Amino acid sequence: MRISRLSCSTLEEKIREDFSDIAWVSCERKGTLLTVSVKETLDTAKAEENQREPCNLIASKNGTIESIIVRSGTANVKKGDKVFFYMQEDDEITINIGNIVDKQNINANEATYTMNGDYSISSEYFIGKTDTSKVYHNVGSVLNVLESRIGFLFIIIFPILIFFIYEIFIVIQEIKKPDEE
Repeated sequence: MRISRLSCSTLEEKIREDFSDIAWVSCERKGTLLTVSVKETLDTAKAEENQREPCNLIASKNGTIESIIVRSGTANVKKGDKVFFYMQEDDEITINIGNIVDKQNINANEATYTMNGDYSISSEYFIGKTDTSKVYHNVGSVLNVLESRIGFLFIIIFPILIFFIYEIFIVIQEIKKPDEE
């Protein structure tokens, strides 16, 4: 079957029909790439039993955990922690640092933090604790230069142009070179 004829909604229905242990499925097609996301149903007795017992994560290969993203539940922060969070006003996003004065759990997946300065933020705006986060200074400046017209011209376009001219020069030399035969 050609991917252009593939219907994501039909595929989702077929997966749900064929597999009874699938709680949720989503299909997305971008060009020739098909992404299928699946969420299995949980045996609630096993899930409750597993939540009560602490456990270890064991990887099949060595590695370093560089960040942890909380997808369900709320981040493990408490009163007095210094955290990064972002705020969005109009089209501008700013990243701020603040101390948590109070935490109010809304439900199992969401909390509201009261920050110093007497304002509240939702857990969805929370980035991470300052003691577990790594800050890369001046990365924004480099990005600003690359995104500017002049920076893009000098850092990207000119080197490519010079390389292209050099390649043309090499080809012309090869053409002018007398045959060695």
